[in-house]
Amino acid sequence: MRNRLFARFIFFNIGMRNARTLLTAWLLIQIVRMAKHIVLGVLVLPLLALRING
Repeated sequence: MRNRLFARFIFFNIGMRNARTLLTAWLLIQIVRMAKHIVLGVLVLPLLALRING
Protein backbone atom coordinates (compact mmCIF):
# COMPACT_ATOMS: atom_id res chain seq x y z
CA MET A 1 0.00 0.00 0.00
CA ARG A 2 2.78 2.38 0.94
CA ASN A 3 4.73 1.50 -2.22
CA ARG A 4 1.67 2.21 -4.38
CA LEU A 5 1.20 5.64 -2.78
CA PHE A 6 4.92 6.38 -3.12
CA ALA A 7 4.90 5.39 -6.80
CA ARG A 8 1.82 7.54 -7.40
CA PHE A 9 3.55 10.45 -5.63
CA ILE A 10 6.66 10.10 -7.80
CA PHE A 11 4.57 9.79 -10.98
CA PHE A 12 2.56 12.85 -9.99
CA ASN A 13 5.73 14.88 -9.37
CA ILE A 14 7.27 13.79 -12.68
CA GLY A 15 4.02 14.77 -14.42
CA MET A 16 4.10 18.22 -12.86
CA ARG A 17 6.63 20.26 -14.78
CA ASN A 18 5.82 23.26 -12.60
CA ALA A 19 6.95 21.46 -9.45
CA ARG A 20 10.63 22.00 -10.24
CA THR A 21 10.01 25.66 -11.11
CA LEU A 22 8.07 26.21 -7.89
CA LEU A 23 10.79 24.49 -5.87
CA THR A 24 13.48 26.62 -7.52
CA ALA A 25 11.49 29.80 -6.87
CA TRP A 26 10.95 28.78 -3.23
CA LEU A 27 14.68 28.10 -2.79
CA LEU A 28 15.52 31.46 -4.35
CA ILE A 29 13.09 33.18 -1.97
CA GLN A 30 14.69 31.41 0.99
CA ILE A 31 18.17 32.45 -0.20
CA VAL A 32 17.03 36.06 -0.61
CA ARG A 33 15.57 36.03 2.90
CA MET A 34 18.81 34.64 4.30
CA ALA A 35 20.79 37.25 2.36
CA LYS A 36 18.59 40.02 3.78
CA HIS A 37 19.24 38.82 7.33
CA ILE A 38 22.98 38.50 6.66
CA VAL A 39 23.18 41.99 5.12
CA LEU A 40 21.14 43.48 7.98
CA GLY A 41 23.40 41.73 10.47
CA VAL A 42 26.57 42.95 8.74
CA LEU A 43 25.24 46.51 8.61
CA VAL A 44 23.59 46.69 12.03
CA LEU A 45 26.14 44.88 14.21
CA PRO A 46 29.02 47.33 13.51
CA LEU A 47 26.66 50.25 14.17
CA LEU A 48 25.59 48.70 17.46
CA ALA A 49 29.22 48.00 18.37
CA LEU A 50 30.19 51.59 17.56
CA ARG A 51 27.24 52.91 19.56
CA ILE A 52 28.11 50.71 22.56
CA ASN A 53 31.85 51.49 22.37
CA GLY A 54 31.30 55.17 21.63
